[in-house]
Amino acid sequence: MEPVVSVVLPVYNCEEYIHDAVSSVLRQSFTDLELIIVDDKSTDNTIGIIKKFKDSRIKLLENRQNIGRAGSDNNALPFVQGKYIAKMDGDDICHPQRLEKQVAFLEKYSQVNAVGTWIQCFGNSNYLHQYPSGPAHIMCRTLFGMPIGNPSAMLRSELFFEQGMRYDNSLRQAEDYDFFARYTEQLCADVLPEPLMHYRTYANASRECIVFERKKQVDAIRREFLTRRGFALAESEFALLDILYNLDQPLAPHTLEEVANLFNKILVLNEESKTFDEAALQSFLASRWFYACYHYPQKRLKSLKEYFTQNISDYCSVSFLLKLKMVCKGIYHF
Repeated sequence: MEPVVSVVLPVYNCEEYIHDAVSSVLRQSFTDLELIIVDDKSTDNTIGIIKKFKDSRIKLLENRQNIGRAGSDNNALPFVQGKYIAKMDGDDICHPQRLEKQVAFLEKYSQVNAVGTWIQCFGNSNYLHQYPSGPAHIMCRTLFGMPIGNPSAMLRSELFFEQGMRYDNSLRQAEDYDFFARYTEQLCADVLPEPLMHYRTYANASRECIVFERKKQVDAIRREFLTRRGFALAESEFALLDILYNLDQPLAPHTLEEVANLFNKILVLNEESKTFDEAALQSFLASRWFYACYHYPQKRLKSLKEYFTQNISDYCSVSFLLKLKMVCKGIYHF
């Protein structure tokens, strides 16, 4: 019989972590699966460790040359037999009930064709990525980047075999965001609000080149995504969106007033393009507006004044405690 789930695991030089990654799949409470491992021309002992597993559910494919994760994911498709395809990286760990809960969700909600989960970081960070639930809210996240956590994603295989979806082989970074941005109309994604994937993180210094390349690619995909849907933004506005993506860059020379103006402009443009659900977009941008004011406190309480005088704040639903923290932070930087 064909398995219900095909776990696709592209790997490259991850000999330190591959044993734990593979073990976390084989120990799933949901056992009706196959594990398709695609080695991308590793130069360490990754393949040797994989071959030590004696489990008939494992299929090991070896690329003839290093082609990247997008190409590896596409190379796995001819070998996929499952109704569902679960994504994963070679240095991450699945919660024991990950597949069981995702399969149950997709079986229950036939209109959803992709489901992710919250992601618990470990290693260099213990941050918990709490992605929103609900297709309309998840769609809004495409404004900035990947709408769900790719290592936690499970998709219906019919997307690839009946609708012809593929990852862009030319991309070495952000191929996941490109996939969701290109196939926005076909995808209906949701998220299980619990951490069913453990994501290994590293010190930025050790992966600085990768982080830089990914940010550059994400920016290019975002521009293409928005421009194609009629969001005519200026160069400076695209640059500001890049800053607001992770809120990890200095805001200057931009101002919080420019942030509010940009978000209001996106709301107006969306009235014509109908790309995003209006209420969901208002809520999403209002939340991002709050965090922009929170992360970029200004002297003499200017960030607080900006927040409470802008109309977009009316759509914000963050807790009273968070707002109180923003006030305290503003007073501290007075």
